[in-house]
Amino acid sequence: MPPSIGIYWSARCVAVMLAPLVGGAIWIFTNLAYGHEIADPLGPGPVAMLLASSLCGIVGVCYYYARFGID
Repeated sequence: MPPSIGIYWSARCVAVMLAPLVGGAIWIFTNLAYGHEIADPLGPGPVAMLLASSLCGIVGVCYYYARFGID
């Protein structure tokens, strides 16, 4: 097995491990910035998390089409 496969899976595992930590930080800091409780599900935190993940998805799609084009 080439070492590049191990590097890919290591990078992917680190990204997957960090995603919920970043999402939680976005939720907490957004709620605190707007004066809500840390884990308030009705605060702006869940919406901010949804918008951040949507933005990441849109950036990924744009990068894919810029890199590989549309056939």
